[in-house]
Amino acid sequence: MYVWGRKPLFTFISIMLIISDFPPTAQKRPRVTRQRTYDPSMCDKVEFLKSIMDQLPATPLTEALVLRITFSFARPKSHFKRDGTLLRMAPARHTKKPDVDNLIKFVMDALNGHLYVDDAQVVSVAARKLYAAEAGVEIRCDRVAEYSTEQKFARNNIEA
Repeated sequence: MYVWGRKPLFTFISIMLIISDFPPTAQKRPRVTRQRTYDPSMCDKVEFLKSIMDQLPATPLTEALVLRITFSFARPKSHFKRDGTLLRMAPARHTKKPDVDNLIKFVMDALNGHLYVDDAQVVSVAARKLYAAEAGVEIRCDRVAEYSTEQKFARNNIEA
């Protein structure tokens, strides 16, 4: 895997692929009342977890992880002609809301304590939004095997 067009910084060992038909959902802002603070996305997170529970490990992973997440959105009806073919003017990329960072927050918060012990274990995240035939979320989870020698050398020079 190449990072920023350079030599790879990590060596990955693929652990699992999790596929959900749950539509991509953004993390909502926490709500604060006089009595408490609550997460308005909690019900959605529970539904998301139900859709992938059979694909999760029995115990959460404890090593450093890399997540690659693909958020697939169904195209709106306005992107199609009456005969069902795609309009020439329909956008190729999903550039509308929700923002990709809020989508990542939702998935990582939902997986906290289920896929991994704590989301601090995730050392790298790559995410993309795209249009597809059906909405859903695909999560590729990789274990970090080792840093490349160039990365170790650069890190040692910075600390010195």
